[in-house]
Amino acid sequence: MRGKMPDSAFGALAGMLALRWGHTLWRLATQDHAAPSRAISLEWPATVLLVGYVAAVGLCFGPWILETTGAPRLPFQMPLVLAVGAGGVTLRIVGLETLGPAFSFSSRPVVDHLVTTGVYRYLKHPLLIGYGWEITAMLAASDAPAPVLIGVGALSWFGVGAHAKREERFLSQRFGDAWEAYSKRKVL
Repeated sequence: MRGKMPDSAFGALAGMLALRWGHTLWRLATQDHAAPSRAISLEWPATVLLVGYVAAVGLCFGPWILETTGAPRLPFQMPLVLAVGAGGVTLRIVGLETLGPAFSFSSRPVVDHLVTTGVYRYLKHPLLIGYGWEITAMLAASDAPAPVLIGVGALSWFGVGAHAKREERFLSQRFGDAWEAYSKRKVL
């Protein structure tokens, strides 16, 4: 079947993202944080991520909200978009729950211990990977021309990588040998 992506797919994707952001805001509002003054980062990698995320939301949901006719869709596109989006949202929620009070929007660690349990047993950056998957899902659902999607996607994944490198530098400075030992066992 080819045609406009069904409203149910956009509704499901919007619901997953609302759940993720609702959980993040709830967690921030109900939990003591070690350094609330560092809760929001204005560092350039975070700004690139924010721009990419906002662009992806606009490209994905703008035509749907405005009820413009979409481009033809591939039969497997909707399940793929929802699977990637669900994977990203899941990584974000599980990673945030694992971090607990160690979470911050900043690249800098805000607690005195390195989190290596839960999903962090397998991945160094589950929150950033989830963020990238969310953006990828929204772009895959978009009607925008391919060069725009590729540009926003490349910018977003560049931001994910830059943020990860910056975070790793701060973690290395803060936790030294413990971070190095942990980091050597993980690819992402």
